[in-house]
Amino acid sequence: MTHKSSAEFDLIPAGILVSVVVFCLLTGTVLSYGNQVMAQLYTYCILVAFYLAARQSYLRWGRIANPTSGFFCFACTHALFSYHTADWLAWTVNLSTSASAFYDKAFGVVALGICSAALAYLMIPLAEKSTEKQGRFFSYLERIPKESLLRRARLLTMLAIAGVAVAYALHGSIPLFSSDIDAARYDYNGEGDGLAFSLLRRSTGVLAVTIPTLFLLHRRTRGKSDLVFILIGIFAVLSTFHRAVFAVAFARIFMVDFVIGGRRARRLLLYVAAGFGLLMLSQLLLAKSNLDGWGPLTLLSVTFSEVRDFSWCMSCWNGGWYYGKTYLAGLLPVPTTLSSFKDTYAFTNVTKQITGMWQFDNFAGLRISAFGESYFNFGYLGPLLIGSFIGSSIAIIEGFSLKALRKRLADDLLLPFGIAWIFIAFLFYLSGSLVIMDAIVCVIVLYLVFGFHSEASEAALAVGKEGLPVTDATAYAKG
Repeated sequence: MTHKSSAEFDLIPAGILVSVVVFCLLTGTVLSYGNQVMAQLYTYCILVAFYLAARQSYLRWGRIANPTSGFFCFACTHALFSYHTADWLAWTVNLSTSASAFYDKAFGVVALGICSAALAYLMIPLAEKSTEKQGRFFSYLERIPKESLLRRARLLTMLAIAGVAVAYALHGSIPLFSSDIDAARYDYNGEGDGLAFSLLRRSTGVLAVTIPTLFLLHRRTRGKSDLVFILIGIFAVLSTFHRAVFAVAFARIFMVDFVIGGRRARRLLLYVAAGFGLLMLSQLLLAKSNLDGWGPLTLLSVTFSEVRDFSWCMSCWNGGWYYGKTYLAGLLPVPTTLSSFKDTYAFTNVTKQITGMWQFDNFAGLRISAFGESYFNFGYLGPLLIGSFIGSSIAIIEGFSLKALRKRLADDLLLPFGIAWIFIAFLFYLSGSLVIMDAIVCVIVLYLVFGFHSEASEAALAVGKEGLPVTDATAYAKG
């Protein structure tokens, strides 16, 4: 069975999954389904959605271990883990019992988003050939001088490190060396520190792009100066204790290295073990002041608490829709201290307003996933739209990545695709509009690093109009 016919066949059960979840969400309170029945239905739908997406990605990549199946595996595991530990973690924030009544509904909204993402992914066909513009773009990437990439990445890394230092000077403290790390890292959200917080956030966003670039280029050049830039950049990121930035840089390196390199099972185990180890260590440092009742699984669970926090917001919500205002706030390129609109509708502040935690400066708000945010903006239409956006974006980026692999592009030149994948598949899925400006910063940094290479541009013009076939997945699958 071909990729196209297989995808068309899978559209039917994928469409049924979305319909079942929507029906359950709309009629659950009316027909008074039991919570266990609802949870089982949503669980089955999520697992089938994962199977359909993973099956199609296997046919496209030629191997089951690929970035697309990795995303859907992460999303499904995250949703199930977050739901089944929600009640167990309620004590960590003294959550009222009323919030538990919304666990199944919150889980259903997330399930609707995941099923919609799988359906949209199956609906986007894999292009048989590269277009003329794509061919020129790949040719341009191949001809970029490595030394030029290194110079630009080093310069941007130096500027970003300087930006972190200036932010610390403005604020007067470094979270990593504070007695209370958790309070210190959120202190940058306080009144009067908007400039310091914005400068720190944008500088670390730049480092999240340049560090993986330097790392992947260092694998070829083995330059000692690059290693110095990498280590100083990593220290600058770690000193903020904003774990998401470090996780993004780590995930980008993993994404490209996993796709290109051999021995994928060993690489996967190594990266997963390292990732969970760093996550547990960071959570231990945050909870060091009060570890009573905190076991290893609890420490891991509080990092993936989206369903619990989503339920918390639902239990306090007055029913007023936001109609896209949180996304508009995310697009504004100014600190919250300079814009009352952004201060009101930035989604972390929205969750503080909903839960009545607005008065606490050391509480940065809740992260309830892109599907949770979309629900408060557009109701059940929200996760349908956002899920479709995530799924279709993954399919489009996947097509570019497969063509780049067909061209045997070097791993450092695959970085733009890896970064796009991480932002859509993981960051946006977890944080929604909170990462819109980070995405814009990433695009600008990538353009500054990979753009304006005149020699490569001239060489790319010589590329012919004939496209590049990509139908044989095994032609470019290594290992």
